[in-house]
Amino acid sequence: MISTERSCVIGCYIAEDHFLEKQGIFRLLDLLALKEKNLCNIILGILVEFCGNPKTTLHINTWRGEKAQTAASLLIQLWRQEELELGVRRDQYGRVVDMKRPIASSFQRQQKVIPVPASCPSFAIMEISENMRAKLYSLFCKLGFENLPGLSAEDFVTLAIIRRYIDFKVGEVWSEIRAELKEEFRPIMSDEDALERISKISEDIGKAVNTVQTQLIESQLHQEIQEENQTYRKIQATRKQREMINKSWENFLTRTSNYEALKKAKKLQEKAIDASRPKVKTQTGTVHSTDIEGLHTTYGNFIDDLRVYVRGGTGGMGHPRLGGEGGRGGDVWFVAQERMTLRGIKEKYPHKRFVAGTGANSSVRALKGEKGKDREVHVPPGISLVTDDGKQIGELNAAGERFLAARGGLGGSLATNFLPCKGQKRIIHLDLKLIADVGLVGFPNAGKSSLLSKISHAKPEIASYPFTTVQPELGKIMYADYKQISVADLPGLIEGAHVNRGMGHKFLKHIERTKQLLLVVDISGFQLSLKTQFRTAFETILLLTKELELYKEELVTKPALLAVNKMDLPCAKDNLNELMSQLQNPQDFLHLLEEEMIPANTLEFKEVIPVSTYTGEGIEELKACIRKSIDEEAERENEEYRKKKLLLLQTSQEEKMNRR
Repeated sequence: MISTERSCVIGCYIAEDHFLEKQGIFRLLDLLALKEKNLCNIILGILVEFCGNPKTTLHINTWRGEKAQTAASLLIQLWRQEELELGVRRDQYGRVVDMKRPIASSFQRQQKVIPVPASCPSFAIMEISENMRAKLYSLFCKLGFENLPGLSAEDFVTLAIIRRYIDFKVGEVWSEIRAELKEEFRPIMSDEDALERISKISEDIGKAVNTVQTQLIESQLHQEIQEENQTYRKIQATRKQREMINKSWENFLTRTSNYEALKKAKKLQEKAIDASRPKVKTQTGTVHSTDIEGLHTTYGNFIDDLRVYVRGGTGGMGHPRLGGEGGRGGDVWFVAQERMTLRGIKEKYPHKRFVAGTGANSSVRALKGEKGKDREVHVPPGISLVTDDGKQIGELNAAGERFLAARGGLGGSLATNFLPCKGQKRIIHLDLKLIADVGLVGFPNAGKSSLLSKISHAKPEIASYPFTTVQPELGKIMYADYKQISVADLPGLIEGAHVNRGMGHKFLKHIERTKQLLLVVDISGFQLSLKTQFRTAFETILLLTKELELYKEELVTKPALLAVNKMDLPCAKDNLNELMSQLQNPQDFLHLLEEEMIPANTLEFKEVIPVSTYTGEGIEELKACIRKSIDEEAERENEEYRKKKLLLLQTSQEEKMNRR
């Protein structure tokens, strides 16, 4: 079939262009990637002839195989495989060993000097037509030797040899001529000197290639050493941080070891909680309860980061005597699934190790072994997959999404001496970022937890001291038309949260996946402790904006609402009037803060709602504003989606008209 295509297509530019448009070159490269010996020579010959068409090289460079392998990488692999079968001498790094005959096969080295007539080709010439290296060299001449994509350090070492293939081949021919002359004649001095110089030039080329290869290998080793040093420094930094955490924990235990003091603090906490709850008001008329059983979800012992070990299955053994190929090892997949938690994974798999099944060995009954069983690990939606060095390798945002965490090893085959390959292994952090419609943001003791309990069915811990919320809480606002809006209550931030003060990164990351922000500020201002500076409500808003901006600038562009809490306090209305005037002209009051604490861009609030979680003032208005803001944003996104689809439709119609 391939020979038929070759005779029908090559030579006719119209047929060649049609073949290229139908991705014919991609199909040939897919076949070439199978590395079947009887097909490789034919396909390479076709590709060489196709390179007469200027469009062919673009198609070859565009092709991607398994694991995003490029055509250049595939051709270099075929070169190495061919040299291995021919017995060409290379060291463990693939460098030139024999400087005089760098590309000579074992058969050429074993041949004795046999004078042949001038009309008969020598062994060096005959070798060109019997193996694939000449065709591979011709292809690289068309593709070029510079800026080839997807090559490893080992590939560049081999490419240095391919680049000098014709020079080495010319040296082999002159070497054979010199040997034949010495066998039958005694050349005169001038001829002998000329042949000696030619041999010396060929040997110098071999040495030059060896030098280039050595430089490439040393550069790669130097880069690996630098990466190892960088990893070691990160490990050291992590260890120091853990030591500081352990020391802080020991200090905490020392401070809280007095049982009587803890008992007294607990009673005061319960008393403050009872005092903060509003009195029950009697209502007249029919009331439809929205207190649905099972709606509230408690996030006890919340975990938002889990470190796991994954490894693909080992391939099966090949069958050397029959040429059988072992089965490939199974893969490890992460699959997003609703109602899953990281704590559930930790409890179910305490060792946190996930290993896929081993591939079946090749046997007389089944020469091709079966693939090992895949391992699927169910994780909650909203997971980011991060390596130990902090590089994000994937995300799972919706139920049903899958991510290949570790690929199984290849089964034993001729290329691996029928020995199986081990599967890919990784250490991965499952980093959970809550997905909610609205995220509550504010400094400690601003009343975020109280506000969440008022607008939703969530029951967070509420007290009169800062840092009552130590883990994210989720709640849902229920509306009369059964519309539900999810709200995330995040632990209070402090100044310097963007540099991870007060575990700032652990809390700020949850804001990234909320659609809108709801800033909650205390109208009377905020002061964390006697040692810290007092901040007014306006200064609090600016500081919160600065922390969001420094952590990630995109957070400041999210739609935002402002809830001004504790309006039941004395002088609250006067403070609110002052705050509203400051918000209308924020540039006139930026001097109240230090220069380094002033945000580059101030937040623009769609609504400012004064509320009191104690009296219930403004709660219904706040819920209505949240609903309105969410609906407007959804309508805007739908409108953008419709415009995009309309533009695509118009573009496709114009293209059809142009073709006619």
